[in-house]
Amino acid sequence: MEDTKSRLTGDTAKREAFRQALHSWAERQRSDAQDRDGLVTGALAAGLSKEEVHVITGLGRTTIERIVKIRDRTENGEDPKP
Repeated sequence: MEDTKSRLTGDTAKREAFRQALHSWAERQRSDAQDRDGLVTGALAAGLSKEEVHVITGLGRTTIERIVKIRDRTENGEDPKP
């Protein structure tokens, strides 16, 4: 009985550790995406083509298009992600 309780406590702790690790990772991803989006829009504003941004970064063309659409909506005062 004690062994089962100990195992469950260990399982709960393990699950919580992974939950926290996933939260940390997700936060870093959001932060990295914001940095990425700023770099992409800045590069485009500076005159780089979407194709050049794609080749340099390895980002998909659809990702670049999405970044541009979000920027345009934000600049127009619209909801960036309707």
